[in-house]
Amino acid sequence: MASKVMRLAIGVFLLLIGAFAAVIAVINLGIRLGHDQPIDALFLTQFVLYAVVGLAYLTFGVWNLLTFAMTRRAPLVAALIEAVVGLLFGAFYVANLHGPAQLTQGLGIGLNVAIIVLAWVLLRRKTPADEE
Repeated sequence: MASKVMRLAIGVFLLLIGAFAAVIAVINLGIRLGHDQPIDALFLTQFVLYAVVGLAYLTFGVWNLLTFAMTRRAPLVAALIEAVVGLLFGAFYVANLHGPAQLTQGLGIGLNVAIIVLAWVLLRRKTPADEE
């Protein structure tokens, strides 16, 4: 029972981070267009990065929610890898941001750490299929 709750939590956390990434990308685009600032290569790279990472979080979140009652390891491995990558990106952004933006990235880092811990605990457990 606890593993189902942990898998469900991983899926929900992935969806939350994916939604945050989408909102941040749209807000950044709106701010840039609202101030009539040119869209340079750095901004475009950052926008695409947020969009791709956000879609990956949403995809893996849905996958984990669809398989939370199963013992498959692939969704957990994908969530673990995505959370580690997201943790690295988040740590980079927190180091370079100030104010409210730093708080939202800090929340994302906390959720990524939670995903890493939950996925690690679940991957370390033996399943009935492992014992055969």
